[in-house]
Amino acid sequence: MKIPPRSDMLRPEIICIDDLEKENTGISIFADFGTENGSTEVTFNIQDFEVKEKSIRNLCQELQEDIQDYKNEIDDLAAKIANRENILQNKTQLRIMKVKLRGKETELTNIKFKNECDDQY
Repeated sequence: MKIPPRSDMLRPEIICIDDLEKENTGISIFADFGTENGSTEVTFNIQDFEVKEKSIRNLCQELQEDIQDYKNEIDDLAAKIANRENILQNKTQLRIMKVKLRGKETELTNIKFKNECDDQY
């Protein structure tokens, strides 16, 4: 396919489009573009465009499936993180408190735990 440089073009117009021609390879359109230096014939093979379009569609679909897989993985991880946070919030947490009794620092041995779901001690 020979296309003249931009400076050689004189208002490119399609002078003629030959009849659609069915070939073994698909449908081709032949177009003549008028230029200062004569005409330039350009051939478009529609089947090539269809094949490229299909391969691009397939690639886009594969990418969308990959993106959906990644989103699902992220959602699973987010659910696991949220579940762990809930477990930590609802879990009775052991805190060893040190208090001063009669001037001495002592660890409490009889500890009552507070459950986050229950406001009672």
